[in-house]
Amino acid sequence: MQHVQRVWKTAVLVEDGIYDVDTIEVGGARWLVPEWVEANPRPGCSMPVRVIGLTERYQAIDWNLVWVGVPVPKSLFEGHTPPGQEAKYVVVERPALFVDNAGLVH
Repeated sequence: MQHVQRVWKTAVLVEDGIYDVDTIEVGGARWLVPEWVEANPRPGCSMPVRVIGLTERYQAIDWNLVWVGVPVPKSLFEGHTPPGQEAKYVVVERPALFVDNAGLVH
């Protein structure tokens, strides 16, 4: 399991509004993390339920805010890639990643 060092917030344009979503960087790529769960058997740590890959859709304003300017389908946050859009979005369910809960800002 890989330890994620840093979590920051991203303003994401979604079909029904702007969401404030956790973002991580793994392997040089940025990933949205819409939901966390307790990382068993690591007390005090959390794991992403799913991660959504960011490609050319983001613009770094600074390390604390990354604006995703193209509307993202809301269904991605619920774990469903819209039919016919599988090539546009990289969604990984239950990735082998964890973060210390002290690093999460809610």
